[in-house]
Amino acid sequence: MALAIWERSVSFIYMGIGDIPADRDIAPPGFEYAQIDQATSATYSYYDLALIASYSKRFTDRFRMGANVKYLREHIDDQSVGVVAFDFGAIYETGFRDLTLGARLNNLGGDVQYFAIAVPIPLTFSIGASMSLAREENAAWKVLVDATKPQDSAQLYFAGMEWTFQDWLALRGGYKFNYSGVKDRNHIKTSDEGASFGVGLRLPMLGEHKVNLDYAFTDFGVFDNTHRFTLRLEF
Repeated sequence: MALAIWERSVSFIYMGIGDIPADRDIAPPGFEYAQIDQATSATYSYYDLALIASYSKRFTDRFRMGANVKYLREHIDDQSVGVVAFDFGAIYETGFRDLTLGARLNNLGGDVQYFAIAVPIPLTFSIGASMSLAREENAAWKVLVDATKPQDSAQLYFAGMEWTFQDWLALRGGYKFNYSGVKDRNHIKTSDEGASFGVGLRLPMLGEHKVNLDYAFTDFGVFDNTHRFTLRLEF
């Protein structure tokens, strides 16, 4: 039976760093100092901003499609650029147990340009699958795999597991294989981002509304370990 259920949402993402020591002795490749309006402060700031409008539709009881319209803005020192981009995705529930297949295309859009240098935003295509290997009345153990191909880097493979209890507690773990293609001092390919572990809580708020709290710890090889916190409200 065909369904006509539309879902809409809006979101934003912001990441920024300030007071970065500035080295202004080197101009971008191919440019002379006279061609660039040089800033003079001893430090500079950086931020990324994404404003996102999302739409999705359940076409049947097993098939869904969705899209994002995004405005991306990046600011470095006294320079800013902005671009509009799109994401498209689809999810298919196979009917075999709870095996679910998915595919997505991210960052379909134009280039960003600093001075006269234009750089494409990271176009990425991914396919993935998830299925519960064990399920009881109040708990389930799910495995997830994902193959991702960025436009300008090597093939990436992600894998993860999630254990849920009574729809309010989730324990998670995962690993990104060949994530960045970084090589160590022995020229062995390794990953910037290693294992991740996390926990999630889904708690009642008012009426049928829910509040979701998620925490994730990520082991980085060349950076400090990272702690991520997410708050999501369901209305």
